[in-house]
Amino acid sequence: MSRYIPTYWYPNRMPVDISFVFENEKPAGKHGFCRVKGDKFEFEDGTPARFWGVIFNGATCFPEKEYAEGVAKRLAQAGCNIARFHQMDAEWATPNLYRVTAGKRLVSTRELSPESMDRLCYLVKCLKDQGIYIKADITTYRKFKSGDGVMDADLLSDNMKSVALYAPTMIELQKEFAMKFWNTYNPYTGMKLKDDPVFVLIDISNENDTFTNYDNHKLYNKRSKYYDDMFLNMFRKWVKDNGGLLSEEFPRWYLRYAEVCLREFGDRVKYWSTVNEPKLNVYGPLARAVGATPEDIDRAIKAVHHMLIAHFGTVKLLRQLWPDAKIGSVHNASEIYCRSFEKEDIDYLRHRGIFDEGFLAYLEGFRFTGDVWAVPEGTPIFP
Repeated sequence: MSRYIPTYWYPNRMPVDISFVFENEKPAGKHGFCRVKGDKFEFEDGTPARFWGVIFNGATCFPEKEYAEGVAKRLAQAGCNIARFHQMDAEWATPNLYRVTAGKRLVSTRELSPESMDRLCYLVKCLKDQGIYIKADITTYRKFKSGDGVMDADLLSDNMKSVALYAPTMIELQKEFAMKFWNTYNPYTGMKLKDDPVFVLIDISNENDTFTNYDNHKLYNKRSKYYDDMFLNMFRKWVKDNGGLLSEEFPRWYLRYAEVCLREFGDRVKYWSTVNEPKLNVYGPLARAVGATPEDIDRAIKAVHHMLIAHFGTVKLLRQLWPDAKIGSVHNASEIYCRSFEKEDIDYLRHRGIFDEGFLAYLEGFRFTGDVWAVPEGTPIFP
């Protein structure tokens, strides 16, 4: 006697077909484009929008037409009403947006494969007919080439993540791609992709942010000095244009950054410092970044004032988030004071024109006496 119950599976049929429940929702897009209202999705005619679905990954976004028809029906039978198109631009899978089969190395990614786009358009039509909407990730793994006019294309990772967010050439190439993709005319629906309400969600650049991916490049990729310098120069210009330490917005910028650090690492870090050697920001080489120098005492005082606001705001936040943690600033305490002020010292200070005569008279009789206490170098001290 057999221990198994024979079950017959068919490639284009689900064991239970519930597509009849959503029969009135066909074709996808009949209610107009999807939009956000409050904290929910709804269609243009006011119909609430709720989605449950699957993902088409890489080459599966470009099936042959017979398969596209079958898979769309099968998903509808399972109750799916959305499909995600992901990694369509991945070089490691074929078909992809740039070619149908692997072969001679591509030297450019600026043109879409007509055959690939035809397959994609037919899949869109099949899904739409079955009441299935689409979420499209249009850039995920595009491997830029030197033929695209990209500097150091071979040094950085797929989609040049992080770099693609700020490098002008990369931004223009992504805009060019988006125009070509969304302006593709779908002969099976009679409209361009951009005009089809079957598309309800779009991911412009998948899993891409400036700092996480920048660090990934540092860990796993060769580095491009060209893009490193570009980013740093853009940041320096932004700081200069916005005032840096002299801007009244500086404490808010700093506190926003500090909050991220405290929340992310507070369960592991018990000792914190807010500002490293703060005096160098107003009296030393770092002061040139904001023009706060001893020659301009007002700017120096303003910079110190903003640093102190940022420091105290961070201390207050740390006390709220991690009461047992310690925090302070790292001081460069290498000051040298005169034991007394000679006539030439007083004449120099008077020439500066920033001290009144009463203070200068006090310095004339000043004599330093007492003991200086110190701790071993590198010892952390917290109030």
